[in-house]
Amino acid sequence: MFWHPGAGKLSLHLDGMLRGRSAAALEAHLLKCPPCAEKLEALRGVKAALRNLPAPEGRRIKEPPFLLPVASPATVLLWKAVAVSLIALILGIRIATLWPVTPALKVISGTSQVISSEGLVGSRVTPDSTLQTLPPGNVDLEIPNQVLLRLKPGTTITWQQVRSGFFQRQPHIQVSLMRGEMVARTQESFWGSELEVRTPSATATVKGTAFSMKIDPQKDKTSLKVLTGSVFFSPHMGRVGVNVEAGQTSQLYAERLPMLPRSLTIEERNDLLEAYRIGQDPLIALVIGGGPERVGELLKPAMLYLSVRNHPKLQPALKELVQELNAALLNGGPVHHIQAIRILENSLSFVSDEELAVPLHLFVGAFLVRLGDAQGGLRHFQLVAEGAPRNPHASLALAAAAVVYESQLSDPGRARENYRRILSRYPRSPEAQLAREFLLRHPR
Repeated sequence: MFWHPGAGKLSLHLDGMLRGRSAAALEAHLLKCPPCAEKLEALRGVKAALRNLPAPEGRRIKEPPFLLPVASPATVLLWKAVAVSLIALILGIRIATLWPVTPALKVISGTSQVISSEGLVGSRVTPDSTLQTLPPGNVDLEIPNQVLLRLKPGTTITWQQVRSGFFQRQPHIQVSLMRGEMVARTQESFWGSELEVRTPSATATVKGTAFSMKIDPQKDKTSLKVLTGSVFFSPHMGRVGVNVEAGQTSQLYAERLPMLPRSLTIEERNDLLEAYRIGQDPLIALVIGGGPERVGELLKPAMLYLSVRNHPKLQPALKELVQELNAALLNGGPVHHIQAIRILENSLSFVSDEELAVPLHLFVGAFLVRLGDAQGGLRHFQLVAEGAPRNPHASLALAAAAVVYESQLSDPGRARENYRRILSRYPRSPEAQLAREFLLRHPR
């Protein structure tokens, strides 16, 4: 069930004015939808507050106070205060539970038409409407600063934005995939939010990653492939499932538990790089998640995405070196490519553009750590942390250095120093969570 009742219908339900199928359908929905149940309880509280208002001077009110023939100034002030408080309470409930907290979903590119329950779609898609892509091409969508989506031909979704708690400020975005295939990538500012993708038989909870989901209606199967980050995969609305990590895939049939994750093939990983071509194709990007797990993904080390478009910043020789090293990572043999990494390292002295330099330094640094050259890796992480302190990856560079100090050089003091710099400079970054955990374990 993908519809959600409005405040008016919930109020009618509280007053006992719904009957028959309408009442039964609403009650069934409330059992499965915690956000709607929270709205109902909030409205119930408002009605209870109105019924239980104390009468002035201990007398029970038999009619509205503004009909009383005589009212003292104190009584008038009391009822004005009550009225203002109730208005503030109702507005607070409205803002906290119903107010959209993210910009509207919009169409950013595509080779096919998109239709919705409201007709042909222009540039914006309102929440709760059903959206369908027509063959033969893909359609790219964006919730600005949050999520990028690519819908394959013949895909049908609905989407909405809700809050998972009364005072939670970050959005909880829900997408219902009813037919077809979807590729998605969360953006850097998504950290702290949550994306939930539902199919008729499965639920995927995403906190910062690139992934794809596909429905096979003939087998009632949902397939999940994760390129970066981590996704919790479970039966529809279930609490028991599996964490599908970066570079893994899993399937779920009907109401069964999902299959144990397996590693993606090289072809599957390369196909999932499509997630980086949604909307504006970045010139270069580290293939890592968007949360605290991205430090571990970097140090594996991570692959480096390069745009297929021609650009003067991406010299052919540079592209060839990166592609060779990416292939080495996919095939599990980086040791045999140390000459390529040294050539790439030397060429970095001629790269001054921050857009290129930051991901390349992190890529080379992680590769050197993997090859056993911890000091060489630290040198590149330090160049990013000190040379580009405003870059979104500066906190990642500090955290990568801290992990190397702790795990490879057995120097918890230097690790602690880097984590404290993260908390001082980037307290809202994903790496700040790692810093707090480390400092709790190693206070001195």
